Amino acid sequence: MKLSPELWQAVQAAPDDDHPRLVLADWLEEQGEVERAAFIRVQVARAALPEHAPEDVTLGLSERVHWRPSWQQASWAEGMAWGAYHRGFVRQVRLAQAQQWIDQGAACLDATVVEGIVLPWSRMGDVGPLPSHPRLRELTVYGTIVDAADVRWLATSPILSTVRRLNLLGSEIDVDGLATLLESPHLAQLEALVLRNNALSDAAVPLLGQAKVNLRELDLTVLTQEELGSSGRYLPTLGPQGAAQLAEWSGLATVERLVLTGQQLGVEGFEALLASPHLGQLRHLSIRGCADMDWETTDLRPDVVSAFAKASPELRLTSFEMAELDLRPEGTADLVRALPGLQRLAMDRILGPKDVFNQLAEAPFVEQLRCLDVSNINSNEDFWPILLKRTPPQLHTLITTADFAWSRYVGLAEILAKSPVQPSTRRLVIQDAELTQEDVGVLGQLTTFPALEALEVTGSPLSWHELDVDFTDFVLAPLPSCVTSLVVGEESLNRLPPISKPEITYGRVYAEQQTWAF
Repeated sequence: MKLSPELWQAVQAAPDDDHPRLVLADWLEEQGEVERAAFIRVQVARAALPEHAPEDVTLGLSERVHWRPSWQQASWAEGMAWGAYHRGFVRQVRLAQAQQWIDQGAACLDATVVEGIVLPWSRMGDVGPLPSHPRLRELTVYGTIVDAADVRWLATSPILSTVRRLNLLGSEIDVDGLATLLESPHLAQLEALVLRNNALSDAAVPLLGQAKVNLRELDLTVLTQEELGSSGRYLPTLGPQGAAQLAEWSGLATVERLVLTGQQLGVEGFEALLASPHLGQLRHLSIRGCADMDWETTDLRPDVVSAFAKASPELRLTSFEMAELDLRPEGTADLVRALPGLQRLAMDRILGPKDVFNQLAEAPFVEQLRCLDVSNINSNEDFWPILLKRTPPQLHTLITTADFAWSRYVGLAEILAKSPVQPSTRRLVIQDAELTQEDVGVLGQLTTFPALEALEVTGSPLSWHELDVDFTDFVLAPLPSCVTSLVVGEESLNRLPPISKPEITYGRVYAEQQTWAF
């Protein structure tokens, strides 16, 4: 459908303003495009929510209801692909080669309200500097850097002058490359720097202090020991000295999100970092796989969360992710004391005695916890009963995943069904490769989650096979009255009968709108 030129121009002219988008939604509704109008309004409202808001679950499900695959525009140039929607319109476009941005980039952004582009590194010096565009906010470059000229080409390109978020994915950028990048004269607007799969050592940290950037997000993700497997580490990481330098960096005072996945800072390094006087704005911290297994002596990982004993009183995390770590009771007690205001906790492949998980289930922060994602913990004995008995008053999203036999909780479905009423939970996700027919039957009869809107019962993401379960009775069960979304572990959904409540959508439909992902 052709849009009103005046209203469309108003949206393009004020990309940060919601009002023109809502006016356009009203116009679309008048033209009979009711679902398109509703979709814009829902996405605008969702983007305006504070982090971890319970309404995000409800609005996210509403997006699914109003979404229509016919809106997905075909690539209007060979090799171009549209990405996901944000605030009602396509947010990103992927280009097959950098030259397309030079030839067609301006036309692409003028035809849409795209804020970001994704492109591969230029090769063989065959592309000139990338031009800027006033509406471009995000740039993603993927692939490994094979020549120093690659980074110089990007650093000298005017395209960076409006970029607020720069993602280098799989780049293996080293210290020299980072120095070249941060010397760019075009980074004045940069707020987020994401360097996933980098090759940075401690010498990289002082470069941040020399750069003229004010970052709100810094992502220094590298592969973890479990991801590397038997090949071992082949790239450098930050160590205790780098952590100490990061702690002294005054620019840390503006950082709200810090991701240190795979960086081997050690207990000493984390103690220095968490004691930094510059953590007043930090709200999210991720330390996935930040302590490799000590194969030489203990066959254990050092308990890096014990570093929270040194945490600055300025630290006010609301979101924390930890994974591939070994925990001990003393360190867990320090962690619990340092995170009184936690609203989101994600943990995966955490090993430790049951006391550790009981401490987490009994932590004071459970009273304000809103999102809990528990994947692959080795001691479930008391964790779920203790947690559910507390009926967390603000917990709206509960996710549990078991990828391995050692991380299964046999009887979890029964525990959920017999727990005290959980008044606030809107989304429940259970991913388990070994769910039984009895488990599924129990979950289909849940009455202890009266506010539940989204229920997902599937095999684990790592499973090589379908669940050996018949979901027929499950989709016909008298699910909680609020449920409007049901996802089940059945590959061929057409083998299932019509769902008992016609207002419920079920399956993998909405996820298929994503035309590409990294």
